Amino acid sequence: MEVICKLMKRFGYILLMLASLALSCTREPSPGHDSSENSFKTIHYKVQVSSCDDSKATTAENNTKYVFQATDSLYVSSTDSNTGEVQLFGVLKLIYGAGETTAYFEGDLVGVDEFEPTSDTPIDVTLVSSGDRIHTTGGGKLTGTAYPADEYAADLAEAVQKFSHFTCSTTFGATRFTLSQQSAFLVFSVKFDETTVSDGTSVTAKVFNDGAVDPIWTAAVSASALGNSLTKVSFVIAFPGGSMSLTGAEFSLQWGGETPVVFNDVSDQTLAVNSYYTISRSMVPGYEGFRIKATVTNTTVTFDANYAANIEYSEDGGYTWQAGTTPYTLVNAGDSICVRGNRANYKNDSGDQYGTPGSNPLFTTSNNKLVYIAGNIMSLLFDKYNLVESAFQGTFSKGSGNNKVTYIDIAENDPLILPNTTLASKCYMQMFRNCTSLTHAPTFTVETAAYRCCYNMFRDCSNLSDISSISLPATTMLEDCYREMFRLCSSLSTVDSELLPATTLAQSCYQQMFQATGITTAPNLPAPTLVSYCYSEMFRNCSSLNYIKCLARTGINSSNSTSNWVNGVSASGTFVKDSNTSWPTSNNGIPSNWQVQNYP
Repeated sequence: MEVICKLMKRFGYILLMLASLALSCTREPSPGHDSSENSFKTIHYKVQVSSCDDSKATTAENNTKYVFQATDSLYVSSTDSNTGEVQLFGVLKLIYGAGETTAYFEGDLVGVDEFEPTSDTPIDVTLVSSGDRIHTTGGGKLTGTAYPADEYAADLAEAVQKFSHFTCSTTFGATRFTLSQQSAFLVFSVKFDETTVSDGTSVTAKVFNDGAVDPIWTAAVSASALGNSLTKVSFVIAFPGGSMSLTGAEFSLQWGGETPVVFNDVSDQTLAVNSYYTISRSMVPGYEGFRIKATVTNTTVTFDANYAANIEYSEDGGYTWQAGTTPYTLVNAGDSICVRGNRANYKNDSGDQYGTPGSNPLFTTSNNKLVYIAGNIMSLLFDKYNLVESAFQGTFSKGSGNNKVTYIDIAENDPLILPNTTLASKCYMQMFRNCTSLTHAPTFTVETAAYRCCYNMFRDCSNLSDISSISLPATTMLEDCYREMFRLCSSLSTVDSELLPATTLAQSCYQQMFQATGITTAPNLPAPTLVSYCYSEMFRNCSSLNYIKCLARTGINSSNSTSNWVNGVSASGTFVKDSNTSWPTSNNGIPSNWQVQNYP
C-alpha cells in the first residue's frame, strides 16, 4: 500500500462571546442522561470563528483554505471526566460569514441545571453541514452523535468541511480558545480505463477490517472523468478521534453486475488524529517504458543538457507529460518518474577510436543518491521499435578512470528491459562503463550480434554480481561484439555454462571479455575454429578460475587467438579439450599444473 500521512494544521483561534446566560428550566434531556434525574437550562452563545493560516481550513499539502459555508453548524458538547455524563450540548448555526475565513455562529446550548461553564471546562466541537447525518435532531432534541457508516466526501476539502471534529486544547471560559482537529481522514483513489468504468458509473465501495465479514463502511460512490480516457473513483471517510486501527484491511469496488474488485494489500495502520492517509490504486496497465525510482528521500534527477530538450517525464504513470529541461525531485523513497524521449540515439562519445564515453551521461542525481532504472529502454528513442547504431552508446557512463557513476542500479524484481534481440553496431557499447553501483544487469537476449554491439558494456562495474538476466544465444559472432564486456567486474563470480554457444567466431569477439572477474568456471566454448584475437586475454587475471571447457580444433594461438588468455588464473584446475587437439602448456594455451581431460 502506498500510505501517505500528512499532518493537517491546527484550527486556530475562536473568539467566544458569551452574550447571555439566560437560565431556564427545561425537560429536554441530554444524551446519556435520565430526564427524571436532572433539570436543564439553556445557555445562549455567540461565537466568532477565525480561520487563520494554521486553521482547520488549511491542509499541509497545498495551504488551501476551505472557507465556511452557509449550511455549516457547530455541535458543542462537554462530558464530565469523572462520570462520563454529558453536561452540555447543542448546535450553533452560522449567522453570517459564509464564503469567508471568519464566521459567526449563534444558538442555544443545553446544560444540566447544576452545570456552570468555567475556564477549565473541557469541550468538544464538531463542524457539521446540512448534508451530513452525523448529528440529527427530532422534535428539537439531539438524537445522535455517531458518524454513520454510509457517510463520505468526494475529496479531502469536502471531508474537512463536513467531518471535522475538534477538542478544546486550552480553556473554555476565556475569551479565546484553540480547537485541535481530532478526526483522521482515509482518502481512497482508484484509477480506471474509461472503457472499464465510465464517467458517472455508480460504484459500491466497501471497507473491511481484520478479515471481518461485515464492512466497517459502505456506500455508493460515482466515477468521474479524469481525461486521457481515464476515470477515477474517489471517496474520503472520517474517523472521529483517529482511533481506528487497520489490521489486515481491504476494500472492494463493484459496479453493474461485475464481480467485486478486491484490494487486499492495505498495510496495517493505526489512524492518528489530525492526519489523513491516502490509499491510491490503479486498474490501468502501468507504463512499460523507462522509469527512474528513488531509494531515498528528496532525490533530484537532472537530465543532461545534451538530452533534456528531447526528454519528457511523467509523475502519474505515463498519463500526462512535461518537459525534462528542469530538474525533478522525487520526494519520497519509492517515488518514480516515467521517461520518454525523442532522439535517434543517446550516444555519449568523446570521439576517440574506442568510443570512450564523455562525462555527460543521460542524467545525474543530487549528492549521487542511488536510484533504480527500470522498464523498456526503447521508450527513449524517436522510433520505439528501431534499435539504431550507437543507440545507447555510453548512455549511463561518465567514461574511464575515476569518472565513476555511483548512483545507478537495477532492482532484481523490477528489471530494465532491452527488448531487441537483433542488435545494431555499437548499440550498447560502453553503456554502463564505470557504473560501480550497478549490482544487477538489465534483461536482454542477443540472437543476432553486431559490430561492437556490447563492447565494454559493463567494464569496471566492480559491484556487478548478477548477470543471470542476460542471454547470448547468437551462434555467429561479429568483430569485437562482446569484447571487454565484463572486464574488471570483480564481483562477478558465476556465469551460465551455456552463455556463449557461438560456433562461428570473429576477430576479437571475446577479447578480454572476463578479464579480472571473480568467476570460478568459464562458460563452455564450443567453437571449433579460432580466429585472430578471439580469446585474447579473455580470462586474464581471473585468479579464481579453475575450470575451462574449450573444444577448439584449429587456430589455437594462431594470430594471437589465445594470446595470454589464461595468464593469472588459479594455480590448479581442470581443462577439458577436444580429444584430437594438441594444446601448448602456457599462458597462451592450457595453464601449467592443470589437469587435462579429453572430450569426448
